[in-house]
Amino acid sequence: MRKIITLLIAIVSFASCEKESTNIERTESEFVTNLGVKFVFLNNDNEDLIANSNIQTYPISFQDKYSEISNDDITNYNNEIYFNGNANTLFYDSEIGRNIWETIVYGFDNIREYKTFVHFENNDIDTILVKYSFSTDCFGRDYCASINEAYYNGNLIYSDENLNPDFIYVTKTENQTSIKFE
Repeated sequence: MRKIITLLIAIVSFASCEKESTNIERTESEFVTNLGVKFVFLNNDNEDLIANSNIQTYPISFQDKYSEISNDDITNYNNEIYFNGNANTLFYDSEIGRNIWETIVYGFDNIREYKTFVHFENNDIDTILVKYSFSTDCFGRDYCASINEAYYNGNLIYSDENLNPDFIYVTKTENQTSIKFE
């Protein structure tokens, strides 16, 4: 009987220790990640909406509040223009003959869908909705986020399973925004 009681105490002690080690307190926080897609913005006449020489034409990603950029916010490096705290990159792609815009997107730990907004010079605001998954298989953190899908104004532009286009062409007119892949 004594052996059975000792065994039960050992099992209970082991089980309670196991519970404590798996209850790691997770700190939730905001994060940013590179979206990993290249945008080309065009007008109705198939011309670039972005002019490298005019910062007023630069699309600016933001989370809560849009802030204008100035020449002091611009960094030129290796034929690329970094702005908006280096959240946005602009460069000319000679193969397609277009200006390319790349951006980061925002997220918050454990929130699976999160929006990043894109501001244009005419106060037009577009939305990038990202669907995340979270994992403990990462380096340097207790857990990390991966992009499963991304939507631009409701249009699927990226999927980790089957959609990863080289370029996303966003044509903006007065009344609408259309998406095309290449």
